[in-house]
Amino acid sequence: MSRGPGGMVVVLGLVALAADSWSQVNPGESRPIVTATSKDFGSVPRGVLCLHQFTIFNPFDRPMKIASVRTSCVCASASVDKREIAPGESATLNVSLDTGKYVGHRVFTIFVLLEQPVVQELQFVVQAHSREDVSLSPNQLAFGRVLRGQSAEASVLITRYGSPDWQIIAVENDNAYIQPSLQEVRRDTAQVQYQLRAKLRPDVPVGSWYAELWLRGSDGSRILVPLTVEVESALVVTPKEVHLGRVAAGVTVERRIIVRSARAFRILKVQAADPGLEFVWQPDETKTAHLVTIRYRTPASSGEVRQAIRIVTDLPADNEIEVPFVAQVQ
Repeated sequence: MSRGPGGMVVVLGLVALAADSWSQVNPGESRPIVTATSKDFGSVPRGVLCLHQFTIFNPFDRPMKIASVRTSCVCASASVDKREIAPGESATLNVSLDTGKYVGHRVFTIFVLLEQPVVQELQFVVQAHSREDVSLSPNQLAFGRVLRGQSAEASVLITRYGSPDWQIIAVENDNAYIQPSLQEVRRDTAQVQYQLRAKLRPDVPVGSWYAELWLRGSDGSRILVPLTVEVESALVVTPKEVHLGRVAAGVTVERRIIVRSARAFRILKVQAADPGLEFVWQPDETKTAHLVTIRYRTPASSGEVRQAIRIVTDLPADNEIEVPFVAQVQ
């Protein structure tokens, strides 16, 4: 399973522009800011919400800042998971397309404006054909939140209108974590209905996952059925990463994180290799949510600091978690 569907097409003009701008700053590298800039969702039942993720990479030797994100139409929406990208790191552009707002084939453009260290506009293209003769109920295979190690099942009802001889001849799935099954439940002169069920294997890794199943029809069509699931560890930390950004040398900076679980627990220890990191929490309290205060005394010298904060609890399984810690000391 992947965090986003594949089959992306490179827009060569945009990649060349990104590479030229980058080479002025970091000429020894070869990775561009973007390598995939389009997604075709194909044929989609009207009302389905299509999701996709693009990656924006910072090849510069300084932070890259995103000034704005906009779309060419209200049918599409987009956002980035962070506005400032550290050197050598990436941001995720999350795009959603609401096919319930139009009928037929449409192409949409997402514009991402960079303001530092270069002023440049990136363009991403998504497209889909919204069909009124096919519907999904609900409009996706939504598993919701699932604890790691648990199996789960979701189903969707597929209805084809006005074509009584139409059949689904195959369910195309390239995902080993998903086990689909199909059953015809109704056929008359007005409509044909199938029930599509999908089982999720219990060994799916922790994370937010999006996948696609494709229904191959007897008329040669391929219909998209999206699938979403949020697989959670027994421990969940908010925020998932601690980014201090730019901080001065020789000062103390404080941040807070919340550690949660479905069952009450105690935090036994919080530790990191950097002696400048100190942690404050209530070790004697047993509860489902704990507040941990992080205090960091920055070093006298400048540079990037990366650490892994390890949190150990008394839970019987999945009892520890690591939180990335990043700071740019100046």
